[in-house]
Amino acid sequence: FSIYLMSVLLMVFFIDLKHQIIPNGLVITGLIGGAAFFVLRFWHDDAILDGAAWYSPLLGMAATSGFLFVIALLGMLIYKGEAMGMGDVKIFLPIGLFLGLRLGIMALIFSVVIGGLSGLFHTPALFGSYRHVHEIAYFVLRGVDCGCRLAGGSATAAAPSFAPSSRPAKAQKTP
Repeated sequence: FSIYLMSVLLMVFFIDLKHQIIPNGLVITGLIGGAAFFVLRFWHDDAILDGAAWYSPLLGMAATSGFLFVIALLGMLIYKGEAMGMGDVKIFLPIGLFLGLRLGIMALIFSVVIGGLSGLFHTPALFGSYRHVHEIAYFVLRGVDCGCRLAGGSATAAAPSFAPSSRPAKAQKTP
């Protein structure tokens, strides 16, 4: 399922880079996969949540997208126009659903830090004019990958362990 999320994020990255838009269809595709993963977590342990509460993915969705929504609203009030696209807010819905609260917040923090550092090096004061900077989807992709790596592996290595041996076996009585 982590490969599924990274595949969706890679598509989002290339579309965002070329057209500066994050399609709702890809957000919905991510949410469908995240919902399937959420349901499977009721029967199988996975390496991503690592013992977190069952509602952690729902909190992850609300916290990450909610935070970005508040930032987008504040940006609109301060700059009297769109400061951040709603696609950037919506793409964190499936990210939070897949990663849960802890890793979702870590992915958001890494995305902001990586994007901020990149923006620092692409300022007009350094280059005389704005240079083309990767769209936010790149920073989201890198942030999700960094968050998963910090949790104990790459995003693809943090795949769920749905093997029967992932749960301890019950002791059997012998007659």
